Amino acid sequence: MLELIKVLADYLGKLLSPAELLKLKKERNLRELGSQLFILYVRLNEIIVTGEQIVEGLEFFVLRRESELAKGEDNSYTLAWGKRVMLSTIGKQMANIDRFFQALKDFHTQMAIVDADAYWKLEYLLSAKKTALDFLMEVMSDGKITLSGPTEQELKEHLEKLDLERVKSASWIASLEFSQQVGRELAKDVVSVSETWDNDVYSRIKTYLKKRKPRDRLKSLYAVATQLRESLEKYFSVTDILLEVGDKRFA
Repeated sequence: MLELIKVLADYLGKLLSPAELLKLKKERNLRELGSQLFILYVRLNEIIVTGEQIVEGLEFFVLRRESELAKGEDNSYTLAWGKRVMLSTIGKQMANIDRFFQALKDFHTQMAIVDADAYWKLEYLLSAKKTALDFLMEVMSDGKITLSGPTEQELKEHLEKLDLERVKSASWIASLEFSQQVGRELAKDVVSVSETWDNDVYSRIKTYLKKRKPRDRLKSLYAVATQLRESLEKYFSVTDILLEVGDKRFA
């Protein structure tokens, strides 16, 4: 789930070097640029905080169930507790992802000023009528956690091989094909929080934590958010980043 967010955040990170920010500051209104970056920082931080809660919940569930099985216990409370914890965080993370997605869509045109190829790759990820993130949200809206999907490396390799000329001529068509492929991968292994968890679910979550290492993705997102915060502190004043009272982007 976090791999796609990480790839999107990495493109945001490309804008945060001193040289790139200076280019943007010459071309764009400082208050508009500063406020957009601040919103992205807030939205990314929300994903990180809720992501921590989800990963901690999965880790605690596995450790507790592991201990019970080692002692020969069969505590149905742990199975029920696990899904309850996830139910309380899935809706929150859906809202976080949606707000980050909208903020990034509003901002990604800035990329064209400093890195045209990166702009078109973001356009590819964001422009389909139904994006890869939409497919992720669809899984979550059904009350499910996905334990599958392309890895971060697979996503990056796909974007490196991208035919940018095709994207430029028909970005939404190319993007939709990719989004549908990601959607199929995300749906391969899901855990429902509306159904009773059992030892099969325990085993699948344990494998997911070991192989996919979601905590590593969170650390990477934390690094991008930290870079974004440092850039805001160094290159923008409070006036530059402060939104007007009633700004609809707060909603």
